[in-house]
Amino acid sequence: SGQKRSVPVVAKGNGGDFDDLMKMCREILTKLMRNKSSWVFNKPVDASGLGLYDYHHIVKKPMDLGTVKAYLAKNLYSSPSQFASDVRLTFNNAMLYNPKTDQVHSMAAQLLSQFEDCLDRFKRNWIVELRKMWFVVGMMIAVEVLGMRLLVQRDARSRRLI
Repeated sequence: SGQKRSVPVVAKGNGGDFDDLMKMCREILTKLMRNKSSWVFNKPVDASGLGLYDYHHIVKKPMDLGTVKAYLAKNLYSSPSQFASDVRLTFNNAMLYNPKTDQVHSMAAQLLSQFEDCLDRFKRNWIVELRKMWFVVGMMIAVEVLGMRLLVQRDARSRRLI
């Protein structure tokens, strides 16, 4: 979790879509971090303090929700998929290191499932919004094309050039 990421160059335009997507990521993360089982995942694993001397041999890329939150706050994610990858990594690391019989493993599995459910709902809502937007844009284009066609037909009858 001590790894640094370069600040991405993202064309954000006037803020719009990208900011909305990342806001949704923050909302999903907040919901996860408030879960009663998430306390284990909200800070980096203190491997030496917990006597987990093999932790870094098994977990090659440590990640935790607190680090994900910090990356979001610093705008270090260039896409929601990067955010999702780190959240998944947090829980997958816990399930990799802890046996299935361990409570931490089951908490990680439960939170990962909750995360995927939230992400699926988010994707479905976003797709609905995109479809609405494309429908409106499509209608505007159709009206524009229809309007041009009528204008051309009218001018063809009057034999004027547009």
